[in-house]
Amino acid sequence: MLHLHSSTSDTKIKGISPDEFPLIPRVEKETSFEISAKDFAEAINCTVFSAATTGTRPVLSGVYMNVEKDILKMVATDSFRLAEKKTKLSQKVEKDVECIVPVRTLLELGRILDSKSDKDMVGVQIAKNQVLFTINGVELISRLIEGKFPDYEKIIPKATRTKFETSVDGLQQATKRVSLFAKENNNSIKLAATNDGRLQIATDETSVGEEHAEVAIKMEGDNNKIAINSQYLLDVLSHLKENVKIEMDEKLTPVVVRPGKKQDYLYIIMPLKV
Repeated sequence: MLHLHSSTSDTKIKGISPDEFPLIPRVEKETSFEISAKDFAEAINCTVFSAATTGTRPVLSGVYMNVEKDILKMVATDSFRLAEKKTKLSQKVEKDVECIVPVRTLLELGRILDSKSDKDMVGVQIAKNQVLFTINGVELISRLIEGKFPDYEKIIPKATRTKFETSVDGLQQATKRVSLFAKENNNSIKLAATNDGRLQIATDETSVGEEHAEVAIKMEGDNNKIAINSQYLLDVLSHLKENVKIEMDEKLTPVVVRPGKKQDYLYIIMPLKV
């Protein structure tokens, strides 16, 4: 019984026997590593939004973590778009390891990391079916998702016809305006890049109207046009700063989005049929 008393109230709350609280599982350490809270929080934020929200394929409702030597790769996909973030660790792991962590676990971990300083380190212990995250006395234990993550590297385009670079803010604002009229068309927008330094963003006419926007770009390659989901583009732009690079090939080839300067992040959007 918990008894709370003050000058104006008297409260009694019935409790439950502590014996009924589930036992905290022990994680048998197989592979472990440390990563800064800042880097881990960034990797989580840049990937979790691409994971599947439905349970039709459980492996897609988590984030794939792969550690080889001193490189941590985190990948998420819902089969319509994919995000991959690479982070360099301070030390090499003794044994390469891979696992799939539930999105809900990483979202909760992300909230914990938001309150930590850039100098704090996160300890990660990965076992056969469990993972343990430790930071400043806080422990978060989760079961892992069983199954094999898709061989996503096969869908990353090896060649491209068109590359262009533009500011994140300009592209984001233009896409937001066009997306207001694209909701009736399943958020379908058309991107048309021309070698005169212009990117045209448009949607087909709908019952509420239509919109055509234009953004200045620095372009290499051929004129090109493709249709994609506007929300998928806006999702990744919200996690990028300054400039963004976009690569397009054929109409049915995935679109590749990268940061303007760094090479540690990759985002892929599957095109829509026009």
